[in-house]
Amino acid sequence: MTKTAIFGATGYTGFELLRLLLSHSGASITAVSSEQYSDLPLDEAFPTLKGMLPAGVSFGNMASLMDGDFEVAFLALPHTVSSAVAGRLLARGVKVVDLSADFRFRSIALYEDVYNVTHKSPELAKTAVYGLPEIYRAPLKKTRLAAVPGCFPTSVILALYPLIKEELVDLKGIIADCKTGVSGGGRTPSPGFHYPETEGGVRPYGLPGHRHNPEMDQELSLAAGHAGLAIGDDSLEVDQPLLDQRVEREDNRRGEASGHRRQSRFLKGGAVDLGKAVDRRFRQLGALVRHVVDVLV
Repeated sequence: MTKTAIFGATGYTGFELLRLLLSHSGASITAVSSEQYSDLPLDEAFPTLKGMLPAGVSFGNMASLMDGDFEVAFLALPHTVSSAVAGRLLARGVKVVDLSADFRFRSIALYEDVYNVTHKSPELAKTAVYGLPEIYRAPLKKTRLAAVPGCFPTSVILALYPLIKEELVDLKGIIADCKTGVSGGGRTPSPGFHYPETEGGVRPYGLPGHRHNPEMDQELSLAAGHAGLAIGDDSLEVDQPLLDQRVEREDNRRGEASGHRRQSRFLKGGAVDLGKAVDRRFRQLGALVRHVVDVLV
């Protein structure tokens, strides 16, 4: 079995990876890192996996495990952190599978422009293989550095690559209409990914110019045999007047006064947030009930 380490195991991606590797017949987990929870006992850091982790697995922060006993390291780390860590691991003969964006781009200049950072290991990036086995199975078997694709690129490239490769689709006007859950934003709390703020709705994320777009364009341009292929995105653009008209027609149909539910916060930067555009009658009823309760109390 291959001795395996997971760096960043308490994030959403790292934890899912840990769960999958626990059931993999060829992997033996020997080291697990966490910056936030490294001061806890292993079973407390991973309570849902209590009793499932191998005895003797090393657990601590990343720095304490860099020289640990493992043959392959999975890096579930933030962008720019992986590029600083991978070189040291590769130098001691450890194979690296990176889940960040640090080694996905064939152009360092493009990566730095998209992520607005300076790449810490540009020479190392040239040796990485894009981690889609459906397309790069042979080189992935030989590489010591695999760059796992982003979520949107995985779905879009797998769907379009064979069609483009075999010239079965028109390359002009391709649109990727992608949806993701709030877990895609990571574990760090923020209003934009807080469940009560997002439940029941759908809104543009990272548009225009989502940072996964260049990754899709890179790989699909290779499939097409020439550079310049660009995947479009649908940013849910909705005019406020059009939304107002629909609300007004619905109010007229019900014989109600129009206008009390129309609010500009339906739109964010010119794009509709559908969760804010739903009928507010039930929210108003809830407010009335709370008012009556307050009076009775």
